[in-house]
Amino acid sequence: LSSNTPSSFKKPSKQAKSDIMSDTVTYPGPAQLALTMFALFMGMFTANLDSTILATAIPKITEEFRSLSDIGWHGSSGFLTFAAFQTSWGKVFKNFHLKWSYLFALFIFELGSLICVLAPNSAALIAGRSVTGVGGAGLCTGTFAVIGYTVRPERQPAFMGVMGATYALASFVGPIDGGTFSEYVSYATWRWCFWVNLPIGAVAAIIIVVFFGNPSHAKPIDVPWREKNMHLDLSGCALDVEFKTADGVTLRGRTFPATEQGPGVVMCPGFNGVKEMVGLPSLAEAFQQAGITALTLPSVDRIERWRTRKDIDPLKQVADFSDAMTFLANHSSVDRARLGYWGMSLAGATALCAASLDTRARFVIGFCPAGEYCYDEAKLPSVLKNATKDRESRVKGNALFYVLMLNEHGDNATGFNLGIDKESGIRLINARDDSLATHSELAPNHLNRTTLESYVKLLIWHPLAMWKHLH
Repeated sequence: LSSNTPSSFKKPSKQAKSDIMSDTVTYPGPAQLALTMFALFMGMFTANLDSTILATAIPKITEEFRSLSDIGWHGSSGFLTFAAFQTSWGKVFKNFHLKWSYLFALFIFELGSLICVLAPNSAALIAGRSVTGVGGAGLCTGTFAVIGYTVRPERQPAFMGVMGATYALASFVGPIDGGTFSEYVSYATWRWCFWVNLPIGAVAAIIIVVFFGNPSHAKPIDVPWREKNMHLDLSGCALDVEFKTADGVTLRGRTFPATEQGPGVVMCPGFNGVKEMVGLPSLAEAFQQAGITALTLPSVDRIERWRTRKDIDPLKQVADFSDAMTFLANHSSVDRARLGYWGMSLAGATALCAASLDTRARFVIGFCPAGEYCYDEAKLPSVLKNATKDRESRVKGNALFYVLMLNEHGDNATGFNLGIDKESGIRLINARDDSLATHSELAPNHLNRTTLESYVKLLIWHPLAMWKHLH
């Protein structure tokens, strides 16, 4: 279970919690924590400032380089690499030394800023912006990783909220600074939009080096370097995409474009699945080789306010399928008249539901669709009671309750029947699990946890009523 969820549905005493935490976790003192948070704030602010400051400076850049055809890339190149490398940075902070990983991200960001400062032409500026995007993704991801290890769980939401607010501050300050540097300060030019990153980043780096000690419980996973590098999946970053849904949430997937225009298929794995697991990439590649462009999505991890939630909501997944098809339909290699869905297990059921409601769908493949789920009736009252406590807790601003999908014995704490035998279940959950620190080939980035609320949503999920509308 996560730090904010009891190890069983019986709440431990405060003294027991205190004893556990004192034996395993040592947090920095007030002064050290304040300096660390100040450095993180500066790093986060510069990364966000870099994404907004250029808006009012682009006309001057275009005029100097005479590069009207590149005007779109001056701003978007940084966003593109920022989005593509966020998942890889998450694996960096999990697999490598936390402190030096953050400093490495800061170095990349500063290097990109320096390239932009010295850029002799438009192409060099675009390259520099791309480098800053890579570093900025690491700074934003690393900020929340450091907070997770250095701030007590009950105080983490407040600190994360402050860090998230840096984007609002940067959105206000950035355009003003960009316009001031490029238009109104006689001794400055648009290059100052990037110069400002260098001293701020240097101060942040000095504070981190001198005052931030790597937390004792922030231990990299003990696997060979070759395996760690494989987890980064740098080649796959070029295929990762992000897009907004109709309700304003960001979805992250991966495209497998066909060489010529043809059909398109939206693909999603089963319960609590990531887009890399259960052979999904191989199947997507098979579609690709057959001339069908595939877009793979995770069944969870809707990105909300800089973080992801392992939250399963089948009704939202149906809507996500539809919005993903809207995104895929605009791909250059996709024929809008030949679109379809593919899903497995829970996603197989939601794919059938999506196809029932979406008149654009010309085909649907539901692999072992889960039409209903079974619960242990003896555990269900306790599950519902704790789910109510979870909602009451979140009204007060606390974090979600999480439970292990399966424990080391292959059991689910909620009594939820996943429909798989224990041996297969243990192999699946151990693909990448924080509590067991093990790995298998199934999914290097899989996390063996789900929100408690997910099980309540599945309890009221009855997709068979929608399937009758398939035609």
